[in-house]
Amino acid sequence: MTSTDDVAETSLTARTDAGMLALWNPARFTAITDYQTWEDALLDEQDIRNHIRAGDLVPVTIGGDGAFAFLLRTGPAAALALTGREQEYLLVSSQPYLLRSGGTARLSGIEDISASPGPAASTLAIPPGSCSVSIHLIEWDAEPGARDQHGKAAATALPDFVILIAPQADETTAYRTDPQTFDRPGA
Repeated sequence: MTSTDDVAETSLTARTDAGMLALWNPARFTAITDYQTWEDALLDEQDIRNHIRAGDLVPVTIGGDGAFAFLLRTGPAAALALTGREQEYLLVSSQPYLLRSGGTARLSGIEDISASPGPAASTLAIPPGSCSVSIHLIEWDAEPGARDQHGKAAATALPDFVILIAPQADETTAYRTDPQTFDRPGA
């Protein structure tokens, strides 16, 4: 984790075998202790939508399995922005989602959300209270030099996703509640 002024950054990798990752409030999922309780809480799209609406989780729906690099940047809304380099390779940004935080959040595949997710779910310090969260998909591999000689992401490559998290004082904001993180072109 790095910090500059009021902005903190955390880089990590998260994986999914279900096509959806999530940034989620662990206090809201303490009742998930086995597959049946997970299924009751998160199997149906409407269940997921209800958790999104409540501010329990923010979906990062990618429609595919794999491991993805993330950069999470937290701080006051006025201080948060994509860097010029991130903007140059930006594919799409989400509308803001609501996340209600007790001061921590987890990032994992949706299949790993539970009371005891283990090492598959990274724990992150984020501002307590209501937060506005926007997700930015970066075309990192379009940047010259992004891959090393073996075709893997170079150490200096941009992440797949940049997530900006800001405390939200205005409760009147209309937040996105769609499990599909990004609007489809032409939709």
